[in-house]
Amino acid sequence: MRNPAIARNLCRLALIVVALGVSAASAQMTPRSVFLSPSNGATASGGTINVAISIDDATSVSGFTFGLTYDPAITQVTGVATGTLTSPPFPDGDCLLATSFDNTAGALCVSVACLSPRNGGGSVALISFMGVDQVSGITQLQFGPGLCPAPPPNGCSLSAIGGGPACTPANGSLAFGTTVSPAANLAMATARPGGIACVAGTLAHDGAVVAGTSNDIGFESSQFSLAPAGCAINPAIGSGTTPNKALTATPLGVGSERVQIGGNPVAALPDGVLYTCQLTVNPSATLGPHVVTNAASAAGADGAAIPSSTGAPGQIQVTTCTGDCDGNGTVSIGEVVRCVNLFLGQPLCNSADPTLSCPVADSDLSNSVSIAEVQQCVVKFLIGC
Repeated sequence: MRNPAIARNLCRLALIVVALGVSAASAQMTPRSVFLSPSNGATASGGTINVAISIDDATSVSGFTFGLTYDPAITQVTGVATGTLTSPPFPDGDCLLATSFDNTAGALCVSVACLSPRNGGGSVALISFMGVDQVSGITQLQFGPGLCPAPPPNGCSLSAIGGGPACTPANGSLAFGTTVSPAANLAMATARPGGIACVAGTLAHDGAVVAGTSNDIGFESSQFSLAPAGCAINPAIGSGTTPNKALTATPLGVGSERVQIGGNPVAALPDGVLYTCQLTVNPSATLGPHVVTNAASAAGADGAAIPSSTGAPGQIQVTTCTGDCDGNGTVSIGEVVRCVNLFLGQPLCNSADPTLSCPVADSDLSNSVSIAEVQQCVVKFLIGC
């Protein structure tokens, strides 16, 4: 009859061997996304938030290692447990959880090793964070070396027979005693009758980890329509960049468009310009300001909407003053320089930097700026609009 003590030790040894297995990227295995859920937690000062470390697809993976850091002046780790993919833990199940955390340094390491590969997506571990009493603030949760003795690449590693797949982790944030309110705003634009308006969408994340945004844009259909050029993502966050995002535009009806930034489900978006939409201006459009409505939302790396997200409306100032790029009724020397740059080949709508856009410099509506139109900009600078 098998000795129960020996059997338990052999089982533990097998789990340790799996846990120490080399996690190397395999060309045959698709990289896996690892994210925190919620990716943007919030509670009262001194409250507790349970954060799951989750994976989109654990198929063929039997070992997981994660390093994480946090601000110990704002929150403390009170415990770590297995998740939906790894419960129940050994000895009732076939997964062994090993953790270490230091609430002085604000770092932890989580390792889970299982005798059999997991299937599908779900949570690997659950971490309990408690806010420091009477302290309000936001802490970033960042994947990295943490307390792991063998620091995993970019904060996570996956083990499997024949080498584990690469993993891409997404950071998160926790707010204690304060509200995180990311804003997906619309900017102000200028245009001339019969021309185009360049309406930019921007992000201010306010400490939240924002992986995607959505704007339902509304405009006066009698005055404007979406131009054939449509909406273009800021190249700095587009395909091939670190955020590696994509833009999707969906008509919602006459005078309404939904513009979404997403694609890469886990990478965070930086503050700044998200995209620029070109609107065609009716030749008989009324001079003056026109509101562009905005129903906005933002989502974290776990795909969940951030409840406190907001979005300011935009405005289109219709004018006939050549070179009045900011619509304030005058032309500055800086706007003259902008007109010159448009003559030299800069686009009327600049999706990378909307502050360089100036479609009102195109007085003949040719979609370019001539030397004669630069001269018009200079005249408006000298004598006013």
